Amino acid sequence: MDNIKRYKWILFLACCLLVVLIPIKITNNISAYAKILPSKEFVVIKGSNGQIITHLINNYSGIVEEIKTIQVDREDFASLNLKTKSSNISKGDTVAVFTSSHTNLIIEEAKGEIYIQEKLLDAQLSGEKSSVITEQEKIYEISKINYTNQETIFNRAAALYKSGLISVEEYDLAKNLLAKLKLDEEKEFQNLLSLKSGLKQEEISVTKGRIDILNNEKKILEDRASSYNLISPFNGFVFGSNSIDTLFSISETGSYVALIPIQFEKSSSINVNQKVTFLNLDSLNSITIQAQDSQIKLINGMKYVIYKSQFQIDKKLVNNIYECSIIGEDTTILEVIIKKINSIFKIS
Repeated sequence: MDNIKRYKWILFLACCLLVVLIPIKITNNISAYAKILPSKEFVVIKGSNGQIITHLINNYSGIVEEIKTIQVDREDFASLNLKTKSSNISKGDTVAVFTSSHTNLIIEEAKGEIYIQEKLLDAQLSGEKSSVITEQEKIYEISKINYTNQETIFNRAAALYKSGLISVEEYDLAKNLLAKLKLDEEKEFQNLLSLKSGLKQEEISVTKGRIDILNNEKKILEDRASSYNLISPFNGFVFGSNSIDTLFSISETGSYVALIPIQFEKSSSINVNQKVTFLNLDSLNSITIQAQDSQIKLINGMKYVIYKSQFQIDKKLVNNIYECSIIGEDTTILEVIIKKINSIFKIS
């Protein structure tokens, strides 16, 4: 018994050394949580000045790939109609239609002006001016009446604005319309003078040039109106919103991204191409780590390294956080001790 007590430390060290040297493999898995997101999201928000702003977000790279803005004039009356709510859509589908009363009005005005100029050109080329002059006199009289009526409306709006009964937008709308009708009246008067005074070849050329310009303006306006349609950039699912600022969003389906934050102290044992298994996700068994984020993130005051993977799956996954396990290489106790010493003393 005395001999045993005398050599107990030697026996203890021998047992420890035996345990360390025996090549017993230990599973080196790391428990973690993965946040699964769609690979891309298309988010539509309302700007502070009435703009419609779209963001195309790449959740794998973590950047906004594209930003577009639909801007309307201050006095415009615009609306957004969401055609598809809480449903699957395909790439290229029209999700929402944005309409602008001001743009539509300008398009119709351009069409009307083109019609008038074409009739004027016909008269200039044919020389049959008497009926055209009579028609132009009627148009001029109508423009005078329109201006007079709008002047009365504007005077009433000015009085209401001074009394604080209408907004500045309504006042500006009445004021701008009055100025436009005045210009229309002067334009029709000049057209009437041209018809009565006789025409030169230069005037015919001017009319033709005016028609070309108006046609170009109309095409630009029509292209602008068509760009108001919001098109899905990928196959996805539309989510409506009750937020004042976020109007709706589209999440890509079929392609997803897993973001796995790991504490900085544990990150040294994780490498790209390691397998990740999910514990409570029947539709997804496992994935492979594809990349490591270059920046260290602070979460609740602690340093984390973000590992990520992009994968395709037919089933729709809801944005959520899932428990997972990162499968590490089997290692011996001796290897664990050596790695620990290396991490402490930074031995290469």
